Amino acid sequence: GFTRNGQHLISYQCHVDAAHVYSLHWWRFDLRSPLHHVHSEELFYGEKIEHDLHLIISQTPDDGFFVVFGSALGRLDEDCTPCYLTILPSCNVEATARKKQCTLHFKFELLPPYPPFYPSLSLALAGDASPPHFSITATYLAL
Repeated sequence: GFTRNGQHLISYQCHVDAAHVYSLHWWRFDLRSPLHHVHSEELFYGEKIEHDLHLIISQTPDDGFFVVFGSALGRLDEDCTPCYLTILPSCNVEATARKKQCTLHFKFELLPPYPPFYPSLSLALAGDASPPHFSITATYLAL
């Protein structure tokens, strides 16, 4: 897909060796020239992912960050589903400015009834504060 401003094409890659390794790639988009690779970033860093993931990639309203959510496919019959979350700076600024920002990686387990991840509901961006603060909400039902 494209970034909100249309300047970059976003793609992801999954490399399978001993574990699944996911990476996100930014490509500069211009109709008059070939795609130019701008940057890539490993997703879910440090995790030994042993299964395919369903990815949801979203961009914050201020275009400052990308939120990548991954959940294991076909594991809803298990007691819990492993989920991964990476929050990384957008590529709207040049790579030199990106070095001052950090990427956050999270892992958690989703419990029954397995509430779906909807970026507009599950993530909230609080105000126009700099840097932005994320509120991650989840619903759990314990019987």
